[in-house]
Amino acid sequence: MTTYVLVPGAWGGAWLWEPVTRDLRARGHEVHPVTLPGLSAHAAEPATAVTLAEHVTAVHELIERMDLTDVVLAGHSYAGIVTGQVAAAEPERVAHAVFVDANLPVEGESLVGAFSPAGQDHMHESIAANGGMWLPPTLEELAGAGLDGPQAELFVSRAVPHPGLTVTQPAALARPLSQLRATYVNCTVPNPAIPQAAEALREAPGWTFTEIATGHWPMLTAPVELAEILLKAG
Repeated sequence: MTTYVLVPGAWGGAWLWEPVTRDLRARGHEVHPVTLPGLSAHAAEPATAVTLAEHVTAVHELIERMDLTDVVLAGHSYAGIVTGQVAAAEPERVAHAVFVDANLPVEGESLVGAFSPAGQDHMHESIAANGGMWLPPTLEELAGAGLDGPQAELFVSRAVPHPGLTVTQPAALARPLSQLRATYVNCTVPNPAIPQAAEALREAPGWTFTEIATGHWPMLTAPVELAEILLKAG
């Protein structure tokens, strides 16, 4: 039996991992999907004040409270920033990190800091204009993202604004990501490119790279394929 901790990306909650959670549990594994502070079921909190450090701490606390060891810790999209920091700080508990079409933490850099100057300006302006929150995409904005109609409608109906501070504050790494045992999952539709921070780790000895021919939310569009990758990581 393998223990999995699954962290959703921006705007999501534990619900986003439900298809994968069901698959892994049906195979006899222990699975803990996470809802980060300020999101989904926790959205009633004063989300504008939620920090990146609080997201990292929430995952640390779950792992430690439940005394989990030999964990496969998976983070999707934004949550790669969280997953990387937790895995770097918890080598005695996290056996393998899986980054699912994810951003990676860079010491001293925020998620937004990896954007182009124009992209950074747009994000800061958008967050400021929306009360400190990063708004989820609309149905129209999800067109071409690889979700079918019902999947896109599900996402839009359950997604909530994401705390802006978590994407504008810098990451802090306890050790280099090159020291992790990790898998990077690249979703190739519509864009096969991966972040520069991930590309830089392609030759790291503990890292493997794989891909799924699907869109950015494979837990909805390709849950069986994603579960198989997680099983290999375990």
